[in-house]
Amino acid sequence: MSYEFTQEQNGVITNLANYMRLTAYVTVIVGIIDLLDAISKADYLSIVFSLAIIAIGLAFYFPIDNLKRIVETEGSDIKELMQAFSDLNKGWTIVLGVLILAAFFSILNSILSLI
Repeated sequence: MSYEFTQEQNGVITNLANYMRLTAYVTVIVGIIDLLDAISKADYLSIVFSLAIIAIGLAFYFPIDNLKRIVETEGSDIKELMQAFSDLNKGWTIVLGVLILAAFFSILNSILSLI
């Protein structure tokens, strides 16, 4: 037995996918602009943070295709939803890892500046 979301539910899913796509694009663009600025200043800590911003933007993008397929296909809504959840889980794992690395480099930079 398969489940299909209603048109109203598909509208909610479509809006979520659109906001996630916009967030991903804006985050990556901001990260790239910051990265170029950090490279021009040879600010290594800012380079790390800029790369973190880019990685976070890419992590937002992972589940979008599955969300679109929920709306566009029939007979696989639950499968696509579960794959979107799996991709979200991977994305947020990447976000957490990137933030931990960024915090590590920030602390390391602070320690080195004291020496």
